[in-house]
Amino acid sequence: MTTADGSLIDIAKITVVASSTGPAMAYTIEQSLSQVAQETTIAYDGLAFITGNQCSDSFLPPGKVADFFGFHHLRDNTANGMGHNTDFVTKSANNVLYILDEVQKAEILSLSLIQGSLIDQFALERLPLMNAMRQGLDGSVALDEDAVVAYGVQLQQDDAVISIQRSKLFGMIIRSLTEQQTAYLDAMVRDGFELWPSLEDQIDKTTMSHNQHVLVMTFVSEMFGWYAGTIEADTYFALERQANYFGSFYMKDAPAMGNENYTIDETITGNKGAEFLNVLTDTQRGLITEIVDLQYDNLLDIVEVRREISTELRKFLVQDAIDEDKVMALSATYGALDAHNSYLYATGFAAVNQDLTEQQHAELMDLRDLADYPCDDADIYLYSEKYPLSTVDSMIDITGTAASLVY
Repeated sequence: MTTADGSLIDIAKITVVASSTGPAMAYTIEQSLSQVAQETTIAYDGLAFITGNQCSDSFLPPGKVADFFGFHHLRDNTANGMGHNTDFVTKSANNVLYILDEVQKAEILSLSLIQGSLIDQFALERLPLMNAMRQGLDGSVALDEDAVVAYGVQLQQDDAVISIQRSKLFGMIIRSLTEQQTAYLDAMVRDGFELWPSLEDQIDKTTMSHNQHVLVMTFVSEMFGWYAGTIEADTYFALERQANYFGSFYMKDAPAMGNENYTIDETITGNKGAEFLNVLTDTQRGLITEIVDLQYDNLLDIVEVRREISTELRKFLVQDAIDEDKVMALSATYGALDAHNSYLYATGFAAVNQDLTEQQHAELMDLRDLADYPCDDADIYLYSEKYPLSTVDSMIDITGTAASLVY
């Protein structure tokens, strides 16, 4: 195997390199739940939603599904913000693939084929809920809270099926690692992103679809996050991971898409969220900031539910079976909690939107600052791939299903 410049890699050397760029460990669940983090993240979501459209709402990075593997903790706590570099997944995945044997790789490829349709269906099923929330933005319809919560329960249970399958595979592969393989991974954990070798592609992309390749790279990087992490890392989430129906991922990621070695500014959520609040009147601002108190108990419960799910999934690291019914039941609770918070966000954003002046709306569009990255109403995303809305409409009745979520 070779690096990107064609030179050979010496595994023995990789395992003894001293670390000088270890993670700062600045991001914790406590920080995510702080009042300032909540206010600015909710505000950033509000900015994205009020200035966006269904196209931007639909964008979702693939790694936000089945996210119980510590990878987001690893990214957020990688030194110098490099966890949010566009090469992070590629570099981590290629290094892991480099040391896996052909049997281990084949297992990953097999699951990518099995999960492809499940993951696509999950993306499709998110769309009616987003559509219902967007319909409510101008006050023409109101969200049915009970229906929204029930829909959120089903979505999270679909996510649980994906998570169980994935953790079972990861556990099987990690238990099968040789001493040499674990030594290489241990060195990756110790050394950090900037000391990982930049490897050429370790799988042949020409033998699979683009979506399958994305899935394989996601699997492998997540498996590394799980190997490197702990239950607390698995439990961790950045607040933007919750109630993620409002287009904030598009607003943050659009400039990075397709750009190699682009590092997303970690401060953008806090800074633009604060600027959004400054544009609002005191009354409008209160409609946003009151969500912090309204959702707080739910967030605490989400932390505990995620910890219980993560604890159960991690049993796959030492055994072949876990209590899958327990994970499904916990996921139903998780889905209800997150859907209720999403309802709070959507209704709060709608109340603000309906009270904005033309001048305020113009200021918010300037703050969005994505004129160079249009997301046309005739398009829609399934994860990070854009499709004509007409194509996706043939796969799921977005507006028809959304009608059951409003009145």
